[in-house]
Amino acid sequence: YYINNDSTKTVTLDGYLEAPTGKLTIPSTVSIHGVNYTVNTIGSSAFWSCNGLTSVEIPNSISSIESYAFSDCSGLTSI
Repeated sequence: YYINNDSTKTVTLDGYLEAPTGKLTIPSTVSIHGVNYTVNTIGSSAFWSCNGLTSVEIPNSISSIESYAFSDCSGLTSI
């Protein structure tokens, strides 16, 4: 899930439909209804308890990782 800010054309990555597993590559941009947004924040508890997540690749566009973003991800070994 993304929370978009139309005035700045940025989004917060706020969660998921299905818990990701394995390696997750967070995109630096996403298109929502044909409009491109920069992914600049990983929201609070965005990946809470994603135990199947083993690694995360975070793009340079991310300027903020909020509290507990990867809390209780017991399988996470690298970021």
